[in-house]
Amino acid sequence: MNSLTVYALAFQLDEALSGAAIAGMRRFPDCVTLFLEGAPFKYMHILYHRREPELLVSEHEIAPRKDGIEEMAAASGRRIIDVHALGLDRVLVLKLAPGSEWGTEECLILRIDLTPAAKPLTLYGESSERPLAAIGGKKARRAAGPNDVLPRKPYSILQLPAEPPAALMPEGSQAGLRPPSPDHTRRWSNARTRAAALAHAVAGVDPVLAGNLSRQAGGDLALLWPQLTEIAKRLAPRVWAWHLYAFPEEGEAGAAALYPIELPVQEHGERKKDYREAIDARANEVIIPSYVAHLRRKAAAMLGKDLKRLERLVRNLEADLIDAERSAEYRHYGDLLVTYRHKLTPGMKEIVVRDFSGEREVTIPLDPAISPDRNIRRYFTKAKKGEKGNHIIRTRKREMEREIARHRKALERIGALESPAELIPLIPQERAARAAARDAGPARRFRRYEIDATHTAFVGKSDADNDILTHDFASPGDLWFHAQGTSGSHVILKGYHRSTPNAVIERAAAIAAYFSKARNSSTVPVIYAEKRHVRRPRKSKPGTALCSRGTTIFVKPALPGETK
Repeated sequence: MNSLTVYALAFQLDEALSGAAIAGMRRFPDCVTLFLEGAPFKYMHILYHRREPELLVSEHEIAPRKDGIEEMAAASGRRIIDVHALGLDRVLVLKLAPGSEWGTEECLILRIDLTPAAKPLTLYGESSERPLAAIGGKKARRAAGPNDVLPRKPYSILQLPAEPPAALMPEGSQAGLRPPSPDHTRRWSNARTRAAALAHAVAGVDPVLAGNLSRQAGGDLALLWPQLTEIAKRLAPRVWAWHLYAFPEEGEAGAAALYPIELPVQEHGERKKDYREAIDARANEVIIPSYVAHLRRKAAAMLGKDLKRLERLVRNLEADLIDAERSAEYRHYGDLLVTYRHKLTPGMKEIVVRDFSGEREVTIPLDPAISPDRNIRRYFTKAKKGEKGNHIIRTRKREMEREIARHRKALERIGALESPAELIPLIPQERAARAAARDAGPARRFRRYEIDATHTAFVGKSDADNDILTHDFASPGDLWFHAQGTSGSHVILKGYHRSTPNAVIERAAAIAAYFSKARNSSTVPVIYAEKRHVRRPRKSKPGTALCSRGTTIFVKPALPGETK
């Protein structure tokens, strides 16, 4: 999605989503869906399966809600009070109103990045630059703050100088060509050089638009600049005329290029009624088919890996079966070695003896690294193993062959599926999803108290829970609390940062005092420290912790609802 489209879309979404609420957020493979209430459309999908993320507004879900993983619960139920773009940086910022419950009085900022290599969604508290949550690949760049922008380009299509800047007319652009070059070669090279320079220097000019305009002008900036000026004029009134263009020279990126105005280009764009119809048309033509193909690859990848493993296992079973079928031969070798034991000496590689029938000689391989008696036992062991394992190996081989057939049939079925809703349940949870589920698993066994939108206190219920909470669940930077001088539950404060208010720390300490034997006291000393300074003493019973660099605070025992 190009920067002009995101820029115009921000104005349209601000009007459409004002007063609407986020009913929930679910993550699917390489996709996040915002469920909306009170908006002209039910869903907003952010797909990040391609190099550049895509935003879709739709009446149709990508997949059933139950197949997704809940994300950014703090944003659920919040009303959208503002939508704006960060200039031409392909970033949408949604401001969410404060919640009605205690601890949610702060506005939240939801940042949607549609630039390559950035995390598609990041949630911030209005008063903090520290993100509450982020969704995206491990290697994706997380914005430093809700208003963090990419390095500014020297020029913007919204504020173009009257004349082409000299910096956009590099000298010696033909130095790599050997004169005399044909005219069409020089024009082609000029167009490529000019397109790259425009996309790099002028904000709002994406590579697809730059390539088309440059080819149309033959790389001549004097002819190209009036076209850019005309685009700026058409953007200024903010009256949008959504068009879909096909620029085949630009490959997949130009297959269905969406722009909020009619471009001054030779190609005829298909006019759409509004942004929703334009986004739907582009989604059906390019985005959803590419997402389906991506899901097919992901769904088939694990099956393909399992199929290779099963085929390798069958090959090993076939080798074992050949070995097992020689059990009678191995027992015969063992009997012969017992008979001719007097001829065996250490270090022999083989021995030639006459068969019991006396009609032929038999060569028996030996392991020179082991003793004669161990060679004899080795053959009897192999014979016994083969006699017992023959049936087992054959049965297992048949089971593996049936499993291989099922895998191949499933791969064929995956290739025939056309809907993301059909493919998503077939994709194993991603590593991040497994980690989230793993983190959520232990969290369910603890008491949980939301202190505010950023901070959550977890309380152990027993010595075993305290041990897991402190030494397994807590991160080094979390705060650990315990009532001093008496027994009680451990408390871990998630979301702690150097900027965490003292009031939050006091509330977490009050929880630790409440879940101690000093609950009925008017004031209780509570020690707290970062988890990195808390350790488990050697050979100690569960729930024991030793704290260094702790701070003591005196609080009245209370739960968050009582201290409101």
